[in-house]
Amino acid sequence: MTHRWIGRRVRQREDLRLLRGRGTYVDDIRLPGTVEMAVLRSPHAHAWIRRIDPGPALALPGVLAVFTGSDVAAATRPFVHRGLGHDQRPLRYFALAVDRVRHVGEAVAAVVAEDRYLAEEALQFIEVEYEPLPAVAGAAAALEPGAPRLWDQWPDNVMLHYHFKHGDPDGVLAAADVVVSEVIRCQRHTGMPMETRACLAVDEGRRLTVWTNSQWPHIHRSVIAECLGLPEHALRVAAPDVGGGFGVKYHIYPEDVLVPFAARRLGRPVKWVEDRREHFLSTVHSREQEIRVTLGFRRDGTLLAVKADALMDLGTGAIVFSGAGPMPAGAASMPMGYRFEHYEYRGRAVVTNKTPFGAYRGFGVTEVAQALERAMDLAAERLGMDPADLRLRNLIGPEDLPYRTATGAYLTTGSYRLSLEAALEAAGYRELRQRQRREPGGTRRLGIGVAACVEGTAASQVGVSGRWGNWEYCRIEPAPDGTVTVFSGLASQGQSHETTLAQVTAEILGIDLDAVRVVLADTDRVTFGMGAFASRGAMMGGAAAVRACEDLIARLRRLGAALLEVDEQDVEYADGAVRVRGAPQRSVAFGELVRRAYSDAVLLPAAGIRPLVGEAVFDRVTLERGRPADPHGRVSRYTHWSDGAAVAACEVDIETGQVRLLRLVMAHDCGTVINPVAVEGQCFGGLAQAVGGALLEELVYDDRGQLLTATFMDYLLPTAMDVPPMDLVHLETPALEVPGGFKGVGESSTIVGPAAVLNAVADALAPLGVKLLETPLSPDRVWRALQEARARAGTGLE
Repeated sequence: MTHRWIGRRVRQREDLRLLRGRGTYVDDIRLPGTVEMAVLRSPHAHAWIRRIDPGPALALPGVLAVFTGSDVAAATRPFVHRGLGHDQRPLRYFALAVDRVRHVGEAVAAVVAEDRYLAEEALQFIEVEYEPLPAVAGAAAALEPGAPRLWDQWPDNVMLHYHFKHGDPDGVLAAADVVVSEVIRCQRHTGMPMETRACLAVDEGRRLTVWTNSQWPHIHRSVIAECLGLPEHALRVAAPDVGGGFGVKYHIYPEDVLVPFAARRLGRPVKWVEDRREHFLSTVHSREQEIRVTLGFRRDGTLLAVKADALMDLGTGAIVFSGAGPMPAGAASMPMGYRFEHYEYRGRAVVTNKTPFGAYRGFGVTEVAQALERAMDLAAERLGMDPADLRLRNLIGPEDLPYRTATGAYLTTGSYRLSLEAALEAAGYRELRQRQRREPGGTRRLGIGVAACVEGTAASQVGVSGRWGNWEYCRIEPAPDGTVTVFSGLASQGQSHETTLAQVTAEILGIDLDAVRVVLADTDRVTFGMGAFASRGAMMGGAAAVRACEDLIARLRRLGAALLEVDEQDVEYADGAVRVRGAPQRSVAFGELVRRAYSDAVLLPAAGIRPLVGEAVFDRVTLERGRPADPHGRVSRYTHWSDGAAVAACEVDIETGQVRLLRLVMAHDCGTVINPVAVEGQCFGGLAQAVGGALLEELVYDDRGQLLTATFMDYLLPTAMDVPPMDLVHLETPALEVPGGFKGVGESSTIVGPAAVLNAVADALAPLGVKLLETPLSPDRVWRALQEARARAGTGLE
């Protein structure tokens, strides 16, 4: 099929505005009389709050209010966790700690003053008496008998015991020719968007307006209204330009309630902007997990069974959303794109005295991909096979589709094996292996790593009140001049929705791209929406736009039939016009139809049309209707799956442990590509984050629960010096049940990238007896592993 706009390399219309500094972020919004908030945060990981005296702070000139936990508890409702469709233990807590703090950085009090400087100064005058308690600084420690309990209503520190089993993995593993079992560890790190969190609220009497850099403003509205005891129609939430999200802005934080609470109390606009230290201490952390993964194979390399036993450190668990949500997400994704029947996943998600755990690009899937893909390389070594060949033997091929995985996911399209083949070819994998064999041993060792992954898109989502499902909304409104406005429930943090939704709309309506405007992320302008998370934007939002266009076209056909004085069944809509079937010269173009609709007072009612809009909701149930039921009753967390594969090449200096990446190549399949420029931007950005996660970034705590890496002097982000040349190969197998054929694209690179880099470094050092099983691969960690291998060799242990 030939497309006019879908698939074109259209310049992203957001870019020019943002690059010229003309974006509008929360902190750019200036309202008369705005005052500013600063938050007092706990210096203790675990402590009773015995006394708070705000008096000295209130006595300072310019300080308008000091709010404590008792103030908030008396006037608001708590955040309530009711689970995410599994057996997660419930939680209730307020926006400020009431009697106990559970992590360094937890909000204890809030000051509102005439400016931020005064508010920050006033924090030093709030007198707080703490009684320190023993801290639980790691997941293993949290499980020890007698470990301090974080939440008194629970019998222990386990928020979620998760178990899934299909087939007979134990029996198959017992009979397997080769069994590999290792513990793979992924470190604690998180998303670091350029723009930190921010919130501005103004009470306008009968309405409360909140500007926040949220990934889903409509859900923010629901939760804020619930906490403040307001009807939702009394609250407007809008997200202006957002400087990156990566999952961390998917959550609703205490400040999202504190700021509008203060605005209502004071009758003045209140603003809060997070500083970078606060981001380290109070914005969600992610990834920290260790997984024992066990694989069983035939001698020919056929994968038979997979078992996983995971331990996840959730921090305090007190975040809306997701609590233990990454664990079932990872369990659902662990089969990746491999063919095998026997699978078991056991997991414990435990709470500790650390910053709450939450979303970061790859939501629970990056960790299981790293574990499985590292184990695949270890298995290849045991089997005497090339790591790429072992994967190619076991990945789902076109001949296998449709395919139901061990978790019950029903795969109708995809490029699972083809993606790896494309990545290997683009990277010149066989030539790299030949070069590796030719090069003599020296201080710099060449390593090559491969990895494959799947990316679940359109995940099911049950919110904190159990009332939000997986769907998306879109409305298309033509104007008298023939231009069109798209109102979408999505929200953008850099995914180019303004461009891609315009391309979809222009394509379906057959009009010029410049005639389409897109409105996002404003609860007053968009009826409802689920926002941006779980790689759902193109799939759910794009499909809703297609359906809304089709709804508008149905009305245009009726209108055109009235103008052309023929029956409706005798007309069709094509190339931006309604025309008579078999007589295309008799037609009315889109612009003329719209103009006549607005100028002729009789035409619309006569055609049975009021108003001239297109509107649609696209939902998960529609997607799954008609699919064969799983005979084992398994229900997949995800509706559709994107896939990808990566090849990494590196050099490791065995004297210093320094890793230098030489190249990263990725192939992916996200269904129909709307705009290659947008897709490449997301994939390259994700690969850069993968480099950071594999080599540099780590949130380190001591045994007292103190964060030791709370600045960019200690927490290292990748720079242009660390990110190698990158290449991307597009593959397209459109999603069959999705209008437009779109799938998700935002997370594949951050899922597959770290595993490929880990495998590359491990490959470089394997001849020296080094076995790498954890990230980050910082020079000190690599150097220590080399020294340990040399010591073992010197004592004859190898």
